Amino acid sequence: MASASIQERFNKTEQVMRYRVAYRREGSRKVETTPWLAHLEDALLVQETIKKRGVDVALRLLDLQTNTRGVPRLTEWLPSHLERRATKTTPGTLAEYKRMAARTFLIRLGEIPMDQITDDDVIGWIAWQMKQTTERWQKKAITAAKNGTERPKEEFYSPKSIKNAHGLLSSMLSTAQAAGHINRNVAKGVDLPKVEVQEEKDIFTRDEWLNFFAAMQDHYKPFIAFILLTGARMGEATAVRVRDFNLETESVSIRQAWKKAEVGVELGSPKSSRSRRTILLGSAIHDFAPLLEGKAADNLVFTAIRGGQIHAQRFRERQWQAAVVKSKISKGLTPHSLRHTFASWALMEGVPAQVVQMRLGHESLATTSKVYAHLLLSEQAQAVESIGWRMPATDAPQIES
Repeated sequence: MASASIQERFNKTEQVMRYRVAYRREGSRKVETTPWLAHLEDALLVQETIKKRGVDVALRLLDLQTNTRGVPRLTEWLPSHLERRATKTTPGTLAEYKRMAARTFLIRLGEIPMDQITDDDVIGWIAWQMKQTTERWQKKAITAAKNGTERPKEEFYSPKSIKNAHGLLSSMLSTAQAAGHINRNVAKGVDLPKVEVQEEKDIFTRDEWLNFFAAMQDHYKPFIAFILLTGARMGEATAVRVRDFNLETESVSIRQAWKKAEVGVELGSPKSSRSRRTILLGSAIHDFAPLLEGKAADNLVFTAIRGGQIHAQRFRERQWQAAVVKSKISKGLTPHSLRHTFASWALMEGVPAQVVQMRLGHESLATTSKVYAHLLLSEQAQAVESIGWRMPATDAPQIES
């Protein structure tokens, strides 16, 4: 590995301190140095880059620093880009964009002035990103090491995750182009890893559901039943309040959802305009009536055992996994599987796709059809009947032309 250290020199004539980086290439004993630099932060950046990415990358970065024409680096442009998106994007989503950029393309491209980023740089980042383990896996590995348990199987960034990060990079370069900092968006048109065909979602069978429901802690049984009956997202179900239940119309309104914030989560609007919806529960709504008694209209209906919000990750790790183990289910079922189970059971029973779409809160029917196309058997049957054609018998008389 290359090594690097910072040297200082006081310029008596100019009465200022100068800095340069002394370095040795990997496998070499020869000490080389950079030119003297005016700012310590520039020297520190070169030193860190040598240690992390090698001498050649650091020297290219130094050359770009000394020759650039005041064009902001990608890291410097990110706040300006997000500011332009602020009127159409929630603070939580903006914070997630920051986190996404920090763990993906900024690592490789962040310190390069935007007019010096090339197509090859973007392609190189994508190739590098595909080989990186995810932050979630890294946390699991750290936890396993602390607990002395088996190290989990490595998880790498998926093509979809890379596509999302590339989309943010391309959007940043587009706004930079519009602002006159660059002539073209070099991320546009770059080949991306192929997103694999989406596999069918794991769902409960009727027997598995009964066993799982019996295994769940009594306090959380109404909560998981609600998700199965409505198809609500977990963030929506945990945000339902007493005022959202209407026992007279036997319906519940989905008005809010827990969403990522800059720190933790916050209550906000559901995922899309179609996600604000009213769902009919029928007579089953009266099973939830005891949860409404004695509560104020603004109180949460479904809470943790000690009261307060049900935290999705904590619920999954504790109550959900315990019930999975107890019911001896080997599938990779998650709380989100209840939503898929609702949709699958409904479609298999012949409920029109448009009704399922409305209850799920999908923005378009295309989303519902894409995820559950393999279950739209009644629609396929109607298509077959509408054609009404059968293969003629082989001994049928031929029509002469």
